[in-house]
Amino acid sequence: MPIFVLLFSVLIWPQNVNFTIQPKPYQFFARDALDSALVTVAGSVPSAGYDSISATVLKNGVFWKRAAIELPYDNGSAPFTISIKLHAELSEYRVSIALDSTVIVISDSVVCGDAFLAEGQSNTITRASWDYKSQWIRSYGTGATDGPTCAADSQWGLAQAGTQNSHCAIGVWAMQMSKSIVDTYHVPVFFLNGGVGGTAIVSHLRNNANKGDLTTIYGRFYSRIIKSGLSGHVKALFWYQGESHTTPTCYNYTSDWGNLRTCWKEDFPGLNAFYVVQLHHSTFSSCAGPRQDFIREAQRALPSHYPDVKVISTMGLSGNDGCHYNVTGYQELGVNIFRIVARDYYNSTDTIAITPPGIQQIYYLNTERTEIALVFDQPVVWPDDSGGLSLRNYFYFDTIRTGVEDTGKSDMVDSGKTGGENSILLYLKAPSSARMLTYLPNFTIGAVYKGPYIKNVCNIGALTFMNFPIDSAPSTYVSRRNEWQETSPDISIFPDPSNPSAVVMLHGNRYSPETPADIRIYSADGTLCKAFKAEVLQLLSGCTIDGKNLHSGVYFLHCQIGEKLLVRKMVLAK
Repeated sequence: MPIFVLLFSVLIWPQNVNFTIQPKPYQFFARDALDSALVTVAGSVPSAGYDSISATVLKNGVFWKRAAIELPYDNGSAPFTISIKLHAELSEYRVSIALDSTVIVISDSVVCGDAFLAEGQSNTITRASWDYKSQWIRSYGTGATDGPTCAADSQWGLAQAGTQNSHCAIGVWAMQMSKSIVDTYHVPVFFLNGGVGGTAIVSHLRNNANKGDLTTIYGRFYSRIIKSGLSGHVKALFWYQGESHTTPTCYNYTSDWGNLRTCWKEDFPGLNAFYVVQLHHSTFSSCAGPRQDFIREAQRALPSHYPDVKVISTMGLSGNDGCHYNVTGYQELGVNIFRIVARDYYNSTDTIAITPPGIQQIYYLNTERTEIALVFDQPVVWPDDSGGLSLRNYFYFDTIRTGVEDTGKSDMVDSGKTGGENSILLYLKAPSSARMLTYLPNFTIGAVYKGPYIKNVCNIGALTFMNFPIDSAPSTYVSRRNEWQETSPDISIFPDPSNPSAVVMLHGNRYSPETPADIRIYSADGTLCKAFKAEVLQLLSGCTIDGKNLHSGVYFLHCQIGEKLLVRKMVLAK
């Protein structure tokens, strides 16, 4: 059934009533911990002759409550404030404001529920052939990419899935996630999507001199949220971006994303969760740049930098065309995201295999080094061949990429199968001395790679990984690695990969410049390779590490400053 939007506004607005706060038609209010929101009407009546002002609320067309106050005149003017609580449920509220007995304003179709945000590039916002709308899913303003258009739209409305960068457009996967929340938990949803297609992460950074700079993506996003009044009431933010990166901008991806996270948490207090969608491997040049593997790896590793981040997989979604998805693929993504959000915010009992499998350890199974075990954080399944392709051809060994190689088939694995203890077993054609393993191509050229994929028992694709270290044996190495490879956001290395030198830089002002720092570099198996001392002052401006005597591979830099140990993974490519 089509939904017709009718916005009730001012019926009679006497010049002698000045509103500073009032609900607007189709406005969304975020619920608090008590499942309600406080709706306030405030202002002043500057002319004498009126006794009271009131707010009457209808819920789904039926009288629900009324609040009124006498007007306390002082020097001919009467200030007023009326507050009414609305419940978070599938109910629309109509708020009528009356001066004495005369109704002067009606705000119709007001709701209360949960608010979410999204940012990124085209896969965040891309429309598809789905014109679904719901009276319970709202948005605000426009995602238009020019400042004047954005500034001119201050209207609430029903969220749109079939449009892009327009009034209340949120995209298909966001609509599917919101619909699932409404259908399952019977609470309205607000979703504001600030995605802009074809943009690198640096295009999303904040202009610190002017947060609301409407010439910037961040400024337009920030402005809409501030005007909505929801800046302090957002539950989570979703990020889907990364296609528009080439060298060398990809090397700063983690630090740029950390910068964004800091700005979001500063500007939207209460925001405490981030869901990052790992980039799908795309076709080169038509959609994405040459270092997609590096971006995917940076995204996979974000939770090790920031504990409030969860990573979502796109591997195995339907309808990928090498860049975007058809409506079914976006809907699948929306459902997958919903299941994790439902666990995190709605006490869902559906918690088995709802997250993507993540690699935990890789090691040789035998002394001949012809068998390898890949251990994940949950049960996984080795896929059957499909479309004439076998997954055994898409594992790459010791591939420190500096360009666009390793996009086709690899011929080192003879076969693979599902193992025990959350593992996949690879059987090699010949003994190997490889120290690192990469899962799936950097990108594809020509035909779009659509699988097969490693998945969990609920068909969620595993996160890809790049140059993950191969250990000589299992044992307690996974727990040991978690101790000394825990990454700190306070320190960064660039470029990464490096050849032959790298610059280590310390961030923040929590360390005294005169404090000495002990620097140690370990190989992936824990061997100490290099050690030297520096001062914090040097690290704040950038300290160069000479890696000419080190082999290509994965290393871990330890920076000990007093009682604080900072750790950063680094890759040396020669």
